[in-house]
Amino acid sequence: MRTSIGCGSGLDLASWGVEASDEVTGLDIDDSRLAVARVRFPNRTYLHGAGERLPFEDESFDRVISAVALPYMNIQKRSQKFTASLSLAAVFR
Repeated sequence: MRTSIGCGSGLDLASWGVEASDEVTGLDIDDSRLAVARVRFPNRTYLHGAGERLPFEDESFDRVISAVALPYMNIQKRSQKFTASLSLAAVFR
């Protein structure tokens, strides 16, 4: 499973190695952009939340993707939570 942190209105994640059949969960702090994402990519799950406080169990994902949001987060909190959310064989991009 992959997660896109700061997903906004939804991204075509093909350039990140994500295929249409992959299970993707997007997370963003802007409800209005999440509403657009849900229309653009209805087969994905979208949640409201912040990258520093990921609402996921540890080792939930094999890839965390964040194209824009990283510089706007608290680096120490973000790094700890991202690392905990990744499985042991995960890729962070």
